[in-house]
Amino acid sequence: MSIAKLPYELVSYVVQHLNLEDVRNLSLTCRRFQYLVHEENIAKTILNKKAPASLEAQTARASKRYSPELRRLFKRREAVSLVSPYLAAIVAVAETWLFENGVLCYIHDRQLRILDLHHSVRSEIVVNIRRLLNEAIMESQASLTYKFQLLYYAHDIVSCLYTHLKPERASWLVVFNARENRILTAPRLASGHKIFVRNNDKFLYYGTHIDFGGDDFRR
Repeated sequence: MSIAKLPYELVSYVVQHLNLEDVRNLSLTCRRFQYLVHEENIAKTILNKKAPASLEAQTARASKRYSPELRRLFKRREAVSLVSPYLAAIVAVAETWLFENGVLCYIHDRQLRILDLHHSVRSEIVVNIRRLLNEAIMESQASLTYKFQLLYYAHDIVSCLYTHLKPERASWLVVFNARENRILTAPRLASGHKIFVRNNDKFLYYGTHIDFGGDDFRR
């Protein structure tokens, strides 16, 4: 028997055992299967089983609108796999930028600007970098030559690396909540070499290469 002749309940059961690409392809085979990406209950099941941690699934659980988010997930995955964006636009002019978890963080004219592109937010969070550093790191107040590098963004928390060269080279990890305009921590680092940072809403961890091995490379 053709799958097109199966009852709705059986088709929805079969779909639960397909990967995301197969669900997408099946929905495109004929008009009969277009409901796979438009029916809310099926979309909810697919998102929660196949991509529960995706931004689209999180948004769908908050808005209770699963089918639009499922279609957005398909478009995003297809755009990444084909290296062909389905939407292109100039959203900012920046000296340096970071795009994480659907949020664009960029620096322009000594200000850090944060724009949530995933949720199409039209207003930005603006942070004065000099004021931020003065509050977070006392040693930065006398430093005119420094580097400020964006590292990671998640759950309204921004992590940055601050490095100044005079009177001695030193680095700090600056972590702050952008929405609450609140410094969370700013530890001085033994080294900022190849630093990485990850966080959720409760925990943050980071790592650097602080020592040299027998081959004179940092470890």
